Amino acid sequence: MKLRHGPTRIPAAVCPAGEGSWEVSLERGDPGIAPGQFTVFYDGETCLGCARVLPESAEAARTSRASPRPASRSLA
Repeated sequence: MKLRHGPTRIPAAVCPAGEGSWEVSLERGDPGIAPGQFTVFYDGETCLGCARVLPESAEAARTSRASPRPASRSLA
């Protein structure tokens, strides 16, 4: 997945989290994640979709160290 313009991608897993929502687990934290940002999901070079980072998810994603944390729950 990518959060900002540039070449850096963060390995992540996307899992269903309920009716119409998804949970994204990052392999590592990213201190630049902020609520309202959009993230784009890729499988290799294929774009799978995007999601908006929710306020409650941004803090968890910024501070994640070794264990994955949710980054977003709303795929668009």
